[in-house]
Amino acid sequence: MRYARIKDTFNCHYGAQNLGDKVLGQYYSLVAKKHGCYYLNSSQFIESSKVDGIHLDEPEQEKLGLEVKKVVSSIFKEFE
Repeated sequence: MRYARIKDTFNCHYGAQNLGDKVLGQYYSLVAKKHGCYYLNSSQFIESSKVDGIHLDEPEQEKLGLEVKKVVSSIFKEFE
């Protein structure tokens, strides 16, 4: 029950998490393009923990690391 209360409190303060991820991702992407920055929307390939809905479980952390590696590698290839 304690974890459910934490998640409810978080959702109360920050709104529906999934909707927030989608909307924020779109805005971050627009801002990154406007300023010539790279952007990686991690919500496209990982999910938050079922425990608290905020943090990542170990398998999701590994997925994130592999995706970041791909993006960073492609950025460095642009400068070769």
